Amino acid sequence: MGREFFVETNNRKLSEDKILFSNTPKALLNLFAWSVLTGDVSNPNTGTIVFSETGAKKYYGNDYFDAIGQTFRLNDRDYIISAVVSDIQENAHFNFDVLAFTDLIPNTWGAYTYLKLKEGVDPAAFLPLLNQAGDQVNPDRIDDPLEKGFFLQPITDIHLGSTHLYELETNANPSFL
Repeated sequence: MGREFFVETNNRKLSEDKILFSNTPKALLNLFAWSVLTGDVSNPNTGTIVFSETGAKKYYGNDYFDAIGQTFRLNDRDYIISAVVSDIQENAHFNFDVLAFTDLIPNTWGAYTYLKLKEGVDPAAFLPLLNQAGDQVNPDRIDDPLEKGFFLQPITDIHLGSTHLYELETNANPSFL
């Protein structure tokens, strides 16, 4: 998010910067239960697009219900519009107009991984196991001085409490509330 991409749809060519990319559509939609206004998210796959209501209205106006099944061209790749979901709450730590499910994430700096721990799992005990798994998958990171490893934070703490650089969006400062 935050990087401009070129889109073409509905006989218009525009730039868009509120795009969220995911290469795990089913997992993402299982974690975030957005309210579907039209279309279907029950069997998502790469090569499809989900709009927020604001994003759908930006490209299709109030007739966005007719956009389902249409082609949405994003940086020289065609996607099929599968659904429109309600706008994300303002206090969420990220927002999007376009959610693109792709097999490869575009060349950007950093990626975000969300996971849901089973009830009773201690995050502090789980973190070393997560980092060990990361080292097994990518042994080059062990000796990389820039590699900081994984960290965990509750999703409910991100919007008002995260101090990490490069969050998806600027966090709110609770002292101003």
